[in-house]
Amino acid sequence: MKKIAVISCNAPREIKYSVLAKGYTLVEVPENPQTYKAVASHPDINMFWDGKVLYMTEFCYEGISGEFQKRGIRCKSCGVIGEKYPENVGFNGAVVGRHVIHNFKYTDPEVLAGIKNKDGKILINVKQGYSKCSICIVDDNSVITSDKGIARELLAHKIDGLLISEGGVELEGMNYGFIGGATGSCDDEIFFCGDITEHPDYLNIKEFIESRGKKIDYVENVPLTDVGTVFFINC
Repeated sequence: MKKIAVISCNAPREIKYSVLAKGYTLVEVPENPQTYKAVASHPDINMFWDGKVLYMTEFCYEGISGEFQKRGIRCKSCGVIGEKYPENVGFNGAVVGRHVIHNFKYTDPEVLAGIKNKDGKILINVKQGYSKCSICIVDDNSVITSDKGIARELLAHKIDGLLISEGGVELEGMNYGFIGGATGSCDDEIFFCGDITEHPDYLNIKEFIESRGKKIDYVENVPLTDVGTVFFINC
């Protein structure tokens, strides 16, 4: 089995080392000049992974698709993104089990068509375009988010959610980042990009994750940082 971790080229080196220590090969997303610097290299801004197909901005497809294709991952080149919200959120949907969560008004057309063609997928529309940034996926029916609107919609669809306070996550150039962008789901672990123990809701987060039979892994001595999600892909 090939183990690939897709990560921002600007992620702190301590986070990259921690991912490498798990036995994953890193594929680093370069800065996309089409959007602003704070999120330009974020995987969840530049690509959407549905478990079988990796939809990518044209910029990423031209730059790094070969790294995936040589490992047998099917890639699809889609459109461009804009500089600011909401023009830069076309790929920022979150896949939670059979559900796909996004503001579908802004979803890239080819991504949306691909989702609709997948049997059994349930689309949940939310106001927040930065959906994946805002959602830490714990398992196929459990998430953590600081977005009250997302939490309400997921509850209506019987998806378990832990609502946490805003903040506690760093994002260079911004007031704060989001919990989803500071995490990645790796087998039976939820990996945090920095020291989650410093988050004000750490104990609730830990209890929620462990109650779902998952473990917590994190990088000590590094502030919890929104790096645009780490996509752990086993293929």
